[in-house]
Amino acid sequence: MFISFILRSIICFVKDAVAVPPGDVVYEDSTVNWECKLVYTLFQYSLTANYMWIFVESLYLHTLIFFAMFQHKKMIKVYIVIGWCKCWNTRDQDKGYYWIIKGPVVATIIVNFFFFINIIRVLFTKLTAVNTRDPKTYRKLARSTLVLIPLFGVYYMIFVGIPECLEDKYQIIRVYTEMVFNSF
Repeated sequence: MFISFILRSIICFVKDAVAVPPGDVVYEDSTVNWECKLVYTLFQYSLTANYMWIFVESLYLHTLIFFAMFQHKKMIKVYIVIGWCKCWNTRDQDKGYYWIIKGPVVATIIVNFFFFINIIRVLFTKLTAVNTRDPKTYRKLARSTLVLIPLFGVYYMIFVGIPECLEDKYQIIRVYTEMVFNSF
């Protein structure tokens, strides 16, 4: 997961510095050179791989908590395939091709949110059952919740409903806000 975050950041810097001249929008210009298309494809791959790795981490944690007879070694290869398997190079929203990328990403964000809620519910149940008289129970739950929020990518729920085609000033606000959350 951390490698996918590093790759995403590097490709984002390369895309912003080299491939996308100021004022150009890559996916609307059909005359863009092959280098720009390559960098944009790598950007989409790293972005999608990042979402998939967040999903894999939450799936792994959810499986550990809810399934006692879990076979760790058998599932590692499946997790690696899920984390690194997707790569698409189109973003033509008018024809719906972009949903080939966006659909699975939105699905993983929503599933991760439900995993998060379910694990918080279990943590709350276990902490209140074991530590009935401990006044620090809620502090422990809050600390656990704060650790799980970035691990599960819960902050992406904010961005799920925001359309990709925004005016430039709103797109910049969205990108910087998302990057701040990604940094944590």
